[in-house]
Amino acid sequence: MRTTWIAAAALCLAAVASPTLAQVNDDAKGVLTESAKAIKDAKGVTFKVKTYATSILKDIIDLDGEVKLWRPPGSNTLTWRVDGRAKDPGKVDRKLKIVSDGTIIQWQDDKENKIFIRPATDSTAMENSNMCKELILPEWNSPTPYNMELTNFPILEKIGITNVNGEVCDQVQAMPATKDRNRTWAISVKDRLPRQLELGTGNAAQKISKFTDISDLKVATFTPADFDLRKNLPNGYVVDEQKPMPAEKPMTDNPVKAPELGLKAGTPAPAFTATDSAGKDASLASMKGNVVVMEFWGTMFKASTANASDMKNLSGMFKSNVKFLGLACRERDTKTATDWWTTSGLSYPLVTKGDAIATDYKVMGYPSYYVIDDKGSVAAFFQNFPGTEKLKAAIEAAGGK
Repeated sequence: MRTTWIAAAALCLAAVASPTLAQVNDDAKGVLTESAKAIKDAKGVTFKVKTYATSILKDIIDLDGEVKLWRPPGSNTLTWRVDGRAKDPGKVDRKLKIVSDGTIIQWQDDKENKIFIRPATDSTAMENSNMCKELILPEWNSPTPYNMELTNFPILEKIGITNVNGEVCDQVQAMPATKDRNRTWAISVKDRLPRQLELGTGNAAQKISKFTDISDLKVATFTPADFDLRKNLPNGYVVDEQKPMPAEKPMTDNPVKAPELGLKAGTPAPAFTATDSAGKDASLASMKGNVVVMEFWGTMFKASTANASDMKNLSGMFKSNVKFLGLACRERDTKTATDWWTTSGLSYPLVTKGDAIATDYKVMGYPSYYVIDDKGSVAAFFQNFPGTEKLKAAIEAAGGK
């Protein structure tokens, strides 16, 4: 199943601003602006959705189901529920019955006959939740829907009218200056809510696209019971619940400190010995005298695979004294990591077993990035991709050229 998310993430588009080539159509901008408002105003909706792909990914990306989205009164956090299925290549399709309110995740496991309830920070809960994100467009849960299209892409055009499952829609397309990728939206002319998103890469016969189609969208009124899998518990099923740890401990004489996230700037970078996927030395000592950029990631984490194009471009900006190193973590096998790395066109070395190094560097979320200066000290740490410009600035501040 993990292959599905890896392949889907490989289609995520990165935009490079190019003011001299900007072709921003006011009609297109107006459609997305109106849709952003409609999304934020929607308190509860239900719809059917299907996510699928073309070309070499058509037999890998295949999910569908019914989605319920709700913004409870007084809350800015989206609560969602997915009842559907996902193709698991080579295996029986996986059933999806998952709920998240941003803090707690519930899912039904038909192998163990259980309803699991876990904090959203639980690794298994995150893995289940991430699968459903293929069926829930990120705009639904974004404070600034369509921000990427409206601010990052030099080409933004309204390209016509289309019909998606009986709904008449405006089509808006965003592309980088190279025109080798696209984000194409179909926005209902009636309620201004999205009905389709195409993420495409390549041109003509080589083009690969991932589509998310929405149908039967309706405004709905929900209650907490609509998002509680414990209601109508199937016969023979039990609830397995783990509650989040309390925020404060009653013992004031021995307070428990939250784990430190990352190493502080100026800290000597922990030495490590490793071999990359090509069998070459990838130790910190082997890169002595250079600025080192360490990227901790894992294929099971969708956010980890969303910025391959950005990292590919960034690594190409520095030729003199900067070394990039990828460190795959939480992988069940090395082949999955190396296959994704190769498919994404990343040319810098990859360490396929980076978990022990991640522990030494106090990495607890993926992706995470370190910039080590040429003296071997931590210059900067980022959990989550900070953006090309911010990471580039940190590398330059550490002496990278």
